[in-house]
Amino acid sequence: MLKEVVKRDGSTQEFSATKIKRAIQKANNEVSALEQATPAEIDSIVDYIASVSMSSLHIEAIQNLVENSLMDLKHFE
Repeated sequence: MLKEVVKRDGSTQEFSATKIKRAIQKANNEVSALEQATPAEIDSIVDYIASVSMSSLHIEAIQNLVENSLMDLKHFE
């Protein structure tokens, strides 16, 4: 279970599913309605990231997981 995020500056912060969800929602609002992920899909992505079997991940790795998940769901622009 993911417990910690390594930020871009190298510092660490406790993993927050809420922050990841908020970031996905903000990005989601910037694409056309046809390309937007549903709330259930966003929740599924956040749950997937939270379940990663590593104690920590770099924020860029989390970003890649989000992007790959959205592409798997055919949400890309």
